[in-house]
Amino acid sequence: MRGVGKSTFGMKLAQEIGWEFVDLDFLIQEDLQIDSLGEWITDNGIDNFRNLEYVYLQKCLLFNKTIISTGGGIVEHLQAQTLLMAHYPVIWIRTSLENISSNLENKTSHRVPLNIYEAYAKRVPLFEKIYDYQFNYSTLCVETNSENFNLFCYKVLGKKCPLPNDFSNFGCVSSSEDLDVIEKSQYLTAVEIRADFYESIENSYKDLNIVKEKLKGGLSIFTFRGNVDEKYWEILMNAGKYLPDFIDVQFEFGSKWLENFESLRLAFPSIRIILSYHTEIHNQDFESIFNFMCSLSPDIVKFISPCFALPLTVLPHIHFSLGLENLVTRIKNTYFSPVRLGKSTGKGQLSYEELKNFQLSLNIMPEKKCFYLAGNNISRSPAKKLYNRLFSSYGLDYTYEFLETNSLDEVIQTLKSPYCLGMSITIPYKESIIPYLDEISSEAKILGAVNTIIKRNGRLIGTNTDWHGLYYPLKFRRIHKTYNSAAVLGAGGTSKAAIYALSKLKFKITLWNRSKERLMLGNWPCMITQDLDEIKNANVIVSTIPGNAEVLLPWLSNKHIVLESAYFPDETFIGKQANQSGAVLITGKEMYLYMARYQFRIFTGKDISKEIIRNRFPIFKN
Repeated sequence: MRGVGKSTFGMKLAQEIGWEFVDLDFLIQEDLQIDSLGEWITDNGIDNFRNLEYVYLQKCLLFNKTIISTGGGIVEHLQAQTLLMAHYPVIWIRTSLENISSNLENKTSHRVPLNIYEAYAKRVPLFEKIYDYQFNYSTLCVETNSENFNLFCYKVLGKKCPLPNDFSNFGCVSSSEDLDVIEKSQYLTAVEIRADFYESIENSYKDLNIVKEKLKGGLSIFTFRGNVDEKYWEILMNAGKYLPDFIDVQFEFGSKWLENFESLRLAFPSIRIILSYHTEIHNQDFESIFNFMCSLSPDIVKFISPCFALPLTVLPHIHFSLGLENLVTRIKNTYFSPVRLGKSTGKGQLSYEELKNFQLSLNIMPEKKCFYLAGNNISRSPAKKLYNRLFSSYGLDYTYEFLETNSLDEVIQTLKSPYCLGMSITIPYKESIIPYLDEISSEAKILGAVNTIIKRNGRLIGTNTDWHGLYYPLKFRRIHKTYNSAAVLGAGGTSKAAIYALSKLKFKITLWNRSKERLMLGNWPCMITQDLDEIKNANVIVSTIPGNAEVLLPWLSNKHIVLESAYFPDETFIGKQANQSGAVLITGKEMYLYMARYQFRIFTGKDISKEIIRNRFPIFKN
């Protein structure tokens, strides 16, 4: 529909991910060299305009990495309908007619007048035929809506939400009226939409998007309790089009259930699965049931039963019982606990304050919850100020502290303390900490280094977000399709992350270093050299050397892209040469921004876009 914000959201999304943006109306107007599209339509007729729209749509769909904003009326053209139905993905942006009317005030000069109520009634059935995903909003705050739309589209592009960590929780909502309570509940990690309590299933779908307006950075869970029949799976598949962060799936044995379960996962690969089992019946083989559920590799297992102990598993899991012992087991569960917001949606459900007070009084929850940066020479890191301001902004009762130490043992003891929820790791502990962890991610294994550790069900889990800071600035940059070679300066720890990121982007890589010994020591999966002239034809130069290291690159030109990993001094030696030569410069602050974004998600379970950090922390504005 006209006035829902397609162009506004589309342009901001294009800036976020580095794609091109095309507004079909303005492209047509520009090509026709006219001042008013409305006048052209009046003179030439709406049918001719619809045909013209269709022709331009055909052209634009051939563009690579392009966000296309069409006019809402394009769905009235039969061939355009067919074209859009064959294209993936198509996002339908929806809001109330009152919001549309407000958005359209003084903004319709380029189009003919429109009765939005008549147009809406006519077009909704057509939109329903075409869309792949639906994004809803209720507020008129453009900044909030744009940020949430960006996060929504990351999931369209296949990015999953972060997994919650220890002492995380989710609030249970049984109707749209409960949503206002969420704004006063910023401590929540997520909100569960209990669709089976809703009077209208359609409203429960829309609320999956609306909760993002109420809970900053919060995650959404779709749950429908009922008979696991064809209608049940249809409801889950429909919910998937609104891209909740999680879908709760009731576990049952049987080939038909397994077929539907795999179909759901295949249809929505960016939605995480909570596989749940609920029973009050004793004398079952709970261990076999639990182990089989784990074998299906869901993201989280939710096991609600009279069973008091579960087998050891690496999977995150929620566990409490439904019998007389229900209250005690709810209190003992420290991972992603369900809490009451309005009406209780489960037997014995506690409010957040009730759960917190019980856990504090029984020494289950620590009185303070801290994250740390552990390493040497860390005083200049922006992490402490950045994370503490983000924690405060998001209503989280966490603190972030520096752990400046030369003792690995001190790092390990701090990490194992009950009040430590996680840790940023820097030099010299990125490699030496690994043997003390319970699990490390595949990226950390490949890189042989960890920079982020969190606790999940009491287990220490390490990962590496350094490569994100190098990968995404290049992935989302408008790079010419012929750019396929890259050079990395330096052979230290960051260079491993750079090579990993560049290899994921399919670049041919050459590593340069002054010292032959460092080059020969590493088992580098790329070409190596000590001659700077051998890398002058590389399209992308990634510097992993100190910011004040005087390495001269006299051949730099406006045809190069330079990515600087050092974030101080403000203008590094390499960065100064890039600016003087006219090369495209991606600063170390930009790299740090992406790294911090993904580390914050891992620490808190809260989703966040880089624009939130950039807008609120001027230090990250280039």
